[in-house]
Amino acid sequence: SLGKPRRLSQQFLQEERDKLEQYRESVRKHYAEVRTGVREVATDLARPLTVGQRVIACHPRTREIHDGSILTVDRNRCRVQFDRHDLGVEIVL
Repeated sequence: SLGKPRRLSQQFLQEERDKLEQYRESVRKHYAEVRTGVREVATDLARPLTVGQRVIACHPRTREIHDGSILTVDRNRCRVQFDRHDLGVEIVL
């Protein structure tokens, strides 16, 4: 009654990765249009990150959560200056 069981095949995993990448690209395109003023932020999406914004981010080397400020924003990553001087500036994905 539940139908045919899905197997964890390479094809299934590739299809899921492709769907995820398509979704990410559509969100990136939407955010790019928001930044240029063409479109408003959709209610189901978080507001895009902006330079100078205060954030709580996972430090890539220590894998711990710390406070910081955004210095630059790229498509899928941003450069964060952490408040603790010993952590410095890191690129966070």
